[in-house]
Amino acid sequence: MAQHIQDSQAVHADAGVSCVSCHRDDFARRAPHRGEPEPASCGQCHEAANERHQLGPHGGGEGDPGASCADCHGSHDILPASDPQSKVYHLNVAATCSQCHTASEDFDPQAHVEHLNRWVAGDYADGIHGRLVQKGLRVAPSCVTCHGVHAVRPAQDPDSLVAPENVANMCGSCHEGTKNAFTRGRHGSLQQGGDTAAPGCVDCHSPHLTVATDTPTWKLQGIQECGTCHEKETLTYRDTFHGKVTSLGFVRVAACADCHGAHEVLPSSDPRSPIAPENLMETCGNCHSNLNENYVRYDPHANYRDREGEPLLYWATVFMHGLLIGVFGVFGLHTLLWAWRGWRNAFAWRFGHRSGSDDDSKLN
Repeated sequence: MAQHIQDSQAVHADAGVSCVSCHRDDFARRAPHRGEPEPASCGQCHEAANERHQLGPHGGGEGDPGASCADCHGSHDILPASDPQSKVYHLNVAATCSQCHTASEDFDPQAHVEHLNRWVAGDYADGIHGRLVQKGLRVAPSCVTCHGVHAVRPAQDPDSLVAPENVANMCGSCHEGTKNAFTRGRHGSLQQGGDTAAPGCVDCHSPHLTVATDTPTWKLQGIQECGTCHEKETLTYRDTFHGKVTSLGFVRVAACADCHGAHEVLPSSDPRSPIAPENLMETCGNCHSNLNENYVRYDPHANYRDREGEPLLYWATVFMHGLLIGVFGVFGLHTLLWAWRGWRNAFAWRFGHRSGSDDDSKLN
């Protein structure tokens, strides 16, 4: 093993580190060796990294071995992070993390709810970030880009890079323009004001299974994401032509972001908002031509269920439902009676002729 270290391009070999530099117990100094050596103590040299490692879940805890230095960096074949063969090279990090964060075939998520993070490697690989890394794009984020290198902390920790209050800045390290737009919008303003219920990046975009926003899948999924908070608005949107078409899986009609904006979401009272009264002609004009002022007065979130708030629409809907039921009921009954008469006459005609009767007056 010692010769393997010296013959390799391992970072320790280049630095002149020997066996006893890491294995400082008596086992390493005796020949022939007896028993098992004590684990190498990386913290003897890498003190700062070791301290950061111990602060997070990888440092282990009561009954949890965590992840050791060797699990991520290797043991005797440790290579610099800049080496494409290194386990912690940017394009290899996801594969290294997946050694633990991938569910096995016999893994039961219902029985191990607290360990659902074991699914994240597969989700990341299927997401846009993971696919870009697999294509060799080094600027695409890997696990350590969002979670950190050694000081990996759970999202509940305020000092974590992925804590709700820090996510926008973390995502903004790559998506700066989007982050600035989000900060100017209603959601970002609420979050900056300390509203913990306000949505952040990962509330709308899955943190691992991140879907490209220019795909039909995302456009349809985005409506559902908005609906997790705006239930009433999503319900009334589904009542409209736009909503019914998207319910069928088509995306060539307006979804939430087409009217309200994607990140810089502003209330209609804000003159910068796409749905401000003075901007509706331009917003609707993105899809519809030859508009007039009456056209843009259409209410895309009219609620026919609200008897108190919109009584005219409510009672008009009740009348139309009654009319529809009445018309179908009358003509349905008429069809059934007509069918019954036809069946009765056919029955009488058949059996009448079989009995030899030629008196057609008996059929009536």
